Amino acid sequence: MGNAANSEGHQKTNILLLSDTARASPIPKLEIDNYDVKASHEASVGQLDREKLFYLMSRGLGEREASILAVEGFFDPLLKGLPADLAEDIRKAVHEKLGG
Repeated sequence: MGNAANSEGHQKTNILLLSDTARASPIPKLEIDNYDVKASHEASVGQLDREKLFYLMSRGLGEREASILAVEGFFDPLLKGLPADLAEDIRKAVHEKLGG
C-alpha cells in the first residue's frame, strides 16, 4: 500500500442511455486508506440531450445523423486516451451499432 498524503482525487461517471428501456445505476467506489486525502465523486445518467439534437438539426442534419454525431461526441474524450487503432475500432463499432 502506497502513501498518498496530501493528494486529491476525483471520480466522474457519465452514462448515456441509448434507448427508452435502458437503465443504469452508477455506484462510485472510493477506497481511501489515508486521512490526509481529499476525494470526491459525481455521476450523471441521461438520454441524448434534445436541445443538442435540435441544435444539430437546425444546422441541416437529420435526426439520425444528429444522434450519431452526439453519441460519437460523447465517446470522443474516452477514445482520445486509447491507442489509435483501438480507438478507431471502437468508433467503427459504435457507428455500426447506431446504424450509421
